[in-house]
Amino acid sequence: MAVSGINRIGWICLILAIVLFGVSYALRCSPTAAPVALVCYGSGTSLGFALAMVTRTRRPLAIYLWLATASVTILPLLFAWPPGDELDVSLWRGAPGILSNYFEILRGAVYLLAVPYPFARLGHHGPDLPPTDPHGNVR
Repeated sequence: MAVSGINRIGWICLILAIVLFGVSYALRCSPTAAPVALVCYGSGTSLGFALAMVTRTRRPLAIYLWLATASVTILPLLFAWPPGDELDVSLWRGAPGILSNYFEILRGAVYLLAVPYPFARLGHHGPDLPPTDPHGNVR
């Protein structure tokens, strides 16, 4: 993938994460949502970085170390840290009830949006295979 495509992925994911955080202004919980979004975005970035490092090394011990590092990045999702719950959200009259789970949605979505850029930017990806015909012969 070209560098411009990788940068475009990074910008799109960052803008989507900011849009998800922007919903907190309508729900009047932005002071609580800011640390949640920042920690989860940092954890997702760490996951993408750790997975990229797995592709860069051939040493088994280093691979296991990076996989262990990648598994630790899910802790903010598992333990809902920094704290933020449905009591911090101020729903307007007639708002969909799903918005009371805003912090869980924010944590998961921002975490996943942060993963692609560092992985695409730093990971070593295998070469493209040459095109073949239906019988498996290289064209």
